[in-house]
Amino acid sequence: MLKTAFILSIAAGTLASVSISSASADEYYVVRRPKTHDCTIVEQRPVDNTLVQVGPLAFKTRGEAESRRTVLCKDRFDDED
Repeated sequence: MLKTAFILSIAAGTLASVSISSASADEYYVVRRPKTHDCTIVEQRPVDNTLVQVGPLAFKTRGEAESRRTVLCKDRFDDED
């Protein structure tokens, strides 16, 4: 009985730590709206066709995504000048 309780507590702790680490793993994506070509940064990878991911990867920080947005969406920023 004690051995079973010990194993269950270890399993629960492991599951909780995996859940917490995946929840805190922030990723940022540069996306573009197909109709307006507006670029923005989102925290979840787009799964429908209302947003299109620009560039092949996720960024670890919002600052990285913002600096790459000016390169990835250069044509959009050139239009605004």
